[in-house]
Amino acid sequence: MAPPLLTALAALTLAPLVLATPATLLPCGAASYLPTEYVCYNNRTLCPIINSLPLSHCPPSGGCYAPQQFSCDAATGELRTLPEAAGDRPFVLTAWGTRSAYRGKEVNACGGYLAIGANARVCTGCPKGREGVDCGEYGGRTVFRGDGRMVSCRCPWGQYWYIHPSDGVLKYTDVLVPPATTWVDERPERQWTGRGTTAYENGFLVADGAPHYFKACLRTHLGGGVGTGRAWRLYATSNWVALDADCEPVKLVATMVDAKMGAYEYH
Repeated sequence: MAPPLLTALAALTLAPLVLATPATLLPCGAASYLPTEYVCYNNRTLCPIINSLPLSHCPPSGGCYAPQQFSCDAATGELRTLPEAAGDRPFVLTAWGTRSAYRGKEVNACGGYLAIGANARVCTGCPKGREGVDCGEYGGRTVFRGDGRMVSCRCPWGQYWYIHPSDGVLKYTDVLVPPATTWVDERPERQWTGRGTTAYENGFLVADGAPHYFKACLRTHLGGGVGTGRAWRLYATSNWVALDADCEPVKLVATMVDAKMGAYEYH
């Protein structure tokens, strides 16, 4: 991985070139800028907005950086990578991109896939007859852990999320109650959980080989007709070349949540 400062400065090149009329521009010192594309700090420094996430300004160094990946030392201007979330820390994922259909919305689990958008359903069921289970605690949200568990599922052998190695799609396992050997011999996805991803505390979810971006691809729900009930399914970007034109780059941000007693299964 490139040094933090180089990574932060490289992000400046990702801002799109936009031609604007004078009426749309605002002053920032001697410069002018589009408020939809940049943020002005101290009336002199412009930092771009990338995938609807504005870069912050580190005053001592004068550079811009992604606060979802770095922190700025106010005394020295040094950029430090955010700490990685411990494997047992629960978090929810929020998608950020240019499209309002999924921007700022949490990642949901339904039908074996992780997806975003208005039609991305949360398919949960409350396990009955299990002592100490309160299905109302998490409010039906999709909650993850860095080690690959779906944290809100208190199920025999658990429930797990993973990146499928064949096409990079983000999926999760069924709820099963098999012998341990069945997971190893017949359920290879159990072995893929927690691999190839890193979640920073209140920062980006990172996939190996693609430190910033995932891809959101518009897909029809299982059993639905073309053009109906479509949601944005998520893929790791290393497999971008195999995907079609109905895909857009998104960033996923992990927000830490409190560990609770609530539990339910995802279907």
